[in-house]
Amino acid sequence: MKKFIKENKWQLITAFVIGLLAYIIKLSTYSISIDTEILINDPKYQINSWISINRWGLTMTKELFHLIPINIYLTNICAFIIFFISVAVWFANLDRLPKKKDNKIAKLIFGLVIITTPILAEQFYFSLQSVEIALAFLGISIAVYLQSKWIDGSKFWVMIPAILLVTYSFGCYQAFIPLFITICLFDYICRYEGKIEIKRIIKYLSIFVISFILNIIIDKLFKYFKGIDGTNYLSNQIFWGTERKLFTIDRIVRSVWGSFIGTGVHETVSYGFLFILMTLVLNENKNLKNNKFFYLVYIVFFAVIPFITTIIKGFPEVARAKFAIPFVTGFALYYILLNSDRKEILNMTKIVAVYVIIVQTVTTFMLFYSDYNRYKEDVEVAKKIERDFEGHNSARKPIFFIGKYKSKNVKLKGEALGESFFAHDSNTVVGCSFRAVTFMRTLGIEVNFFMTPELAPKAREELSQKIKNHEVDLKKYPEEGYIAEFDDYIVVNF
Repeated sequence: MKKFIKENKWQLITAFVIGLLAYIIKLSTYSISIDTEILINDPKYQINSWISINRWGLTMTKELFHLIPINIYLTNICAFIIFFISVAVWFANLDRLPKKKDNKIAKLIFGLVIITTPILAEQFYFSLQSVEIALAFLGISIAVYLQSKWIDGSKFWVMIPAILLVTYSFGCYQAFIPLFITICLFDYICRYEGKIEIKRIIKYLSIFVISFILNIIIDKLFKYFKGIDGTNYLSNQIFWGTERKLFTIDRIVRSVWGSFIGTGVHETVSYGFLFILMTLVLNENKNLKNNKFFYLVYIVFFAVIPFITTIIKGFPEVARAKFAIPFVTGFALYYILLNSDRKEILNMTKIVAVYVIIVQTVTTFMLFYSDYNRYKEDVEVAKKIERDFEGHNSARKPIFFIGKYKSKNVKLKGEALGESFFAHDSNTVVGCSFRAVTFMRTLGIEVNFFMTPELAPKAREELSQKIKNHEVDLKKYPEEGYIAEFDDYIVVNF
């Protein structure tokens, strides 16, 4: 350990400082994120819902370490520290890979790409599960270290903790499955260029398959002992067969192409550009030029696995679940710097790497800063509604929030980062009613009921008729008259 820290001191310090710069707003301010309000108001419901969608790892960690009630400050700090430790373990993992030259710069670049990526920032925005996700990342990084030792000839028992750690990660979030496959493929590419190592391939597969099956068994046991049935949450995300195949294929192609050309807040570099650069480097290796098997592995690693969930579902994966993309980006930059002898490619790669790290750091910082402004604005909106609610809330009627609030101080919006509680889920039957009410409860505002899916259609039709017949003059927030009371419900209009 002492030797590792001494040899990687400056890489560790630099990664920590840059990571801290990206996450400083998240770590130093208080805000409540989407879903965290549910854990605060009804922890049992949230815990059970995780089990119902095959995320037993989140539930197990919460119960094992008594992490309820949640402490936002402590949770965010612990999540960042654990995440940073996982990046440090990756330095050790990269040191175990074959290398033709010193890897200090390449290793640092890999670490900075991972710790600053907006994709993982989007995931760590969800404070209610951030510690568990960070632990899962740490588990994967340690498992890869143990796996490499076993593949290199260590005793069989080394694979046992590796399997348990990978199983835990799979049980925390399904996105760790394609991530682990991506990591294993990259590990194989670096170790066995141009070779078909059947025994070692079986070792890679055995850890994955055993972990995958063990995850399913533990998930079944959790559901059985907790008396909880599975839901259609995951199956409802599969669009194959629910619409025209050409439409589904077109959507997949558009999503993948967007990543390849580098569009959107979360994609700071063209994936396709890295693909071309890495291909040029591979072609420098004479042993690989005529090796079709190796190139098949490479294509699967780079062009398929990071998007495998999108392909399976027939619908673009949410940004926060695209764990594999920043890892492939980091791996590609690392590989090019370690294996290319062409000065122009090395210089270009370093420029790209610096650009990616700067843009990702600024983007992640701005996303957290914008979301903090969103939270402060949401608090102001909630308190105004509370003041304007006098004479209504005492009626104990369902509250129907219609439309959505457009935040004024959000300069950069991510997928969930920057989304107001008074806008989230606005396209559902009940609109943002559930989110708005549960958020207001976290502020200590006495709000009794939210609109139900059963009453909502009737309420919408009745409200539409009353407005059409000029029976009610419903204004838009914040104008006076944006709240209206009816026989069975109260409306808050955004």
